[in-house]
Amino acid sequence: MKKENMTDDEITIIDDDGNEMTYQILFTYDNEDRGCSYVLFFAPESEDEIIALRYDEEGNLYDIESDEEFDEIEEVLEAFEHDLDEAEAEEDESSDEDEA
Repeated sequence: MKKENMTDDEITIIDDDGNEMTYQILFTYDNEDRGCSYVLFFAPESEDEIIALRYDEEGNLYDIESDEEFDEIEEVLEAFEHDLDEAEAEEDESSDEDEA
């Protein structure tokens, strides 16, 4: 796979058959120990299916192949979701207080 274009919130990928697909980026992160960058994204029509790939400075995308990387990505995703849930709960509390 080759990354065609990546903005802050979208990634367009051309697959091996030449099909162009646009996805919504959930977030990116770097693992400084490994010297790798990762992007987690989803198709707008299936937000529950998160895809994770490694990418390099030239925009090439690579499949995640090691169990260590899979485990790390899962942990990072869980932390992201936890932080998102906490932020939403705080926002709900704030709006409840504003209504009172």
